[in-house]
Amino acid sequence: MKTLSPFVKDLLRFLMTLFAPVILIVLGGLLIGWSITNEYSILAWTGLIMVGAGILWGLIFFFYHSGSHWG
Repeated sequence: MKTLSPFVKDLLRFLMTLFAPVILIVLGGLLIGWSITNEYSILAWTGLIMVGAGILWGLIFFFYHSGSHWG
């Protein structure tokens, strides 16, 4: 069985790191929509926390890699 080349592994790792906050936001939004429809309030709050964590993670990721220095 042939494994992936190191370049493809690095590329997949980079893309997963880049899109992880977006994936977290989308999955949280889907969880909110499904739980509100089915009246599961605890899952709606969990989805809201997921969306908030994805936004926070994305902002930290953006500011860390934007080249601007905070201090």
